Amino acid sequence: MKRFAAEVLFPDPNDVANASAALTAAGCELTLDPAAIDPDSDTVFGMVVGTTELDLNALGDWNDGIITPYGGDLIQWNYGAPWLPSAQ
Repeated sequence: MKRFAAEVLFPDPNDVANASAALTAAGCELTLDPAAIDPDSDTVFGMVVGTTELDLNALGDWNDGIITPYGGDLIQWNYGAPWLPSAQ
């Protein structure tokens, strides 16, 4: 199993709790980044971490499939530890 991290955003903060529950059910953890602020909206940014045996393309599709029903958007993802959002 490989550790992964995925940067995500949610334009509507009201969607975060349900997305977080879905990610937890899938064995992942969502950590929100209160320092990442979009001054023109209420968008919430965060990092999903977990472990996987999927290749990178499938990993992106899998994460996207979990958060998209809750209004989330997958920004970037990779194997390894979390990084500073939008710094990679």
